[in-house]
Amino acid sequence: MLGCLVPIYRRGMTAAFHAVGLSGIAVAILSTPATVCYVSSLKRSAVAEVMSIAATGPLLSGGFAQLLIGEKKRRATILASVFALACVVVMVGPGAFGGHVDGESDG
Repeated sequence: MLGCLVPIYRRGMTAAFHAVGLSGIAVAILSTPATVCYVSSLKRSAVAEVMSIAATGPLLSGGFAQLLIGEKKRRATILASVFALACVVVMVGPGAFGGHVDGESDG
């Protein structure tokens, strides 16, 4: 990431880091292990299962935003979230509880 940012900002790198703030830097640091886990899960499990789990990300972040900072949701947003969650349940289906913690691959 720094390899991309240094040519763009050059001497303004310090100002760029200050502009994103501590929360921006925390997101950048936490997204690295998330990406590693995502790629690893693609190797160890079926793509459809991984994408079903990834599809719950916006639902979780919306729920946490409401619980932690009191963000209010419109009725249309709640209905869309319920519909999306129902679609994830349909995709995962009856095999949701039959897997292994280590994925489904043999190696």
